[in-house]
Amino acid sequence: MNKQLQKDCLELVKKYNSYKSKRYKTEYRNKIFLMMQPWMIKWIKSILSKWGKFESEQEILSTAWDAFYYCLNKYSNYEVPIPKYFHDFTRYYLLMEYARRDKVSLPMRELQDTLALVDTPENILFDRLLTLNQFRDVLPEEYRGIWDDACFSLAASVKEKMPMNNTRGLDYNLYRRLKASYIPMIRLILGAD
Repeated sequence: MNKQLQKDCLELVKKYNSYKSKRYKTEYRNKIFLMMQPWMIKWIKSILSKWGKFESEQEILSTAWDAFYYCLNKYSNYEVPIPKYFHDFTRYYLLMEYARRDKVSLPMRELQDTLALVDTPENILFDRLLTLNQFRDVLPEEYRGIWDDACFSLAASVKEKMPMNNTRGLDYNLYRRLKASYIPMIRLILGAD
């Protein structure tokens, strides 16, 4: 997207956000979409192809409108360039849409980067759970069951606090000390008191 197009879009977005009249908002929204439509389609095709998803041209056009409208209504920090903002939030919008209706398989890093775009309580919690999972994956195989037990011991339900039996062969004292040392780490990652 060239600088002039970015400037024109930004001016129209400012006008769109300044008007209260539905008629003017609709007029500016449609003008902005016509200017950005080729870019929205290109970004959506690119993102979906990286995810291994391929849609018809009509479905992509429909999704482009939905993603555009979502981005337009969220865009208020004019310091962020329009292409960066709309591309990033199109990616976030697509993740939320495809997660609702299809399975989307993304690399963990891309998932974290995409969810980090929007600070919602769900995304923050999900990021913390991903961190817990990543920490668990670093542990030696024989200690992962203790990590799981430590996680479950923080559960509110008594039934979920039952120790798991996949820690066979470990000394009970070692099990207790490791579990006791894991609990503060888990609380720290989860942000619990």
